[in-house]
Amino acid sequence: MSITPRFYPSAVKHMFDGSINTNNTFKVALLQDVAGAAYDGAHTTWSDVSITEATGAGYTSTGATITTVDASYDTTKTSFTISEVMWEALSAVFKNAVIYDATSGKLLMHLAFQFLQSPGGRDYILSAPSPVPTATPTVPA
Repeated sequence: MSITPRFYPSAVKHMFDGSINTNNTFKVALLQDVAGAAYDGAHTTWSDVSITEATGAGYTSTGATITTVDASYDTTKTSFTISEVMWEALSAVFKNAVIYDATSGKLLMHLAFQFLQSPGGRDYILSAPSPVPTATPTVPA
């Protein structure tokens, strides 16, 4: 499945000023398919997008905690990887997601899914290695 990742412009500033760092708590939140949930470079904090958060069985308000965040670089690229996140029996309908620093409330990355996601009560896995995040609805046992 195609996902378009975009860093929020303010994220780089916040990394340099120390308000975002890898010791903080990060979350990934799912957003509805509404205009306010689409990428907007003017968005800087969770409160800018929280009104568009998805709801439904299997989804917890403010999103799922990411247990590992790794950043690396070499002379040709920078990589950003998060641990896989899974929602069990997810019924929320969404088309966007954000990765944000829950400690500071600062937005880091927007993920735009190619198609409306409607897992229909199945487990749903999101994996976001840079540069291409992936999502996989799993088949119920």
